[in-house]
Amino acid sequence: MKRVFVFIGSQKYDSYTAQFTRQILDRVQKGFESSKEELIVEFYTSKDLNIKSCQSCLNCFINGTCPLDITDDMAQIKSKIMQSDFIIFGSPVYAHNVSGDMKKFIDRISSWTHLLILAGKSGAIISSTLNNGNMFVHDYLYKIMSYLGIKIVGKFSATKIDQMIQDEESFQNEIDIYAKNLLRHMLDEKMIRSDNYLERLFQVMKQNAKDQELMGTYEYTFWKEAGYLNCDTFEELLQFVDQKQKLVKH
Repeated sequence: MKRVFVFIGSQKYDSYTAQFTRQILDRVQKGFESSKEELIVEFYTSKDLNIKSCQSCLNCFINGTCPLDITDDMAQIKSKIMQSDFIIFGSPVYAHNVSGDMKKFIDRISSWTHLLILAGKSGAIISSTLNNGNMFVHDYLYKIMSYLGIKIVGKFSATKIDQMIQDEESFQNEIDIYAKNLLRHMLDEKMIRSDNYLERLFQVMKQNAKDQELMGTYEYTFWKEAGYLNCDTFEELLQFVDQKQKLVKH
């Protein structure tokens, strides 16, 4: 069984980004049914959730908790993210960046970007635009998701003006390619592998955590108690996380 968490930074349940993402996931779901595997998808848009704006109290960095979590939906969402195997973040392009709703969501998990807390999970990025700017959204979300520890296995985009120019068959073939790529990674039982970007990121973040030992910050405490400081590379960290997950399953 695989669990997929999807968050689309759109205020409409049927936004272009959400529709594009669902078309991909519908094909992935059919692939799982053919392989007799189970796929559970938790799909959310900004419209579905009550997410309050970060209040800049820094409590998440100091104590590891957010006081807003008990007043909106973020505690539930964080739990679902932690339980998932695959993460998808999607956003329309707003002024060559993510939407305000996506940014608000990211702000509420910003302390996680110091922890590689989602190491062992893989994910994908989806964006849509009426004209251009997809690459800026991809670059930003790639950075954020990597800092969360996620191994990115796909970056997909839809440009509405291109869709109007090309025929429907070509567009659907493109979606099929995206879906097959995601299906291949989701069904793969092999351990997630590191890459050069994640390795460089790990070394910088590990040193930052070690530098905070005397201050006893939450960041240092997390890295120590999670066992991350005992790993010399991100590849070792992935192996460590993989072993812990197997112990939990058994």
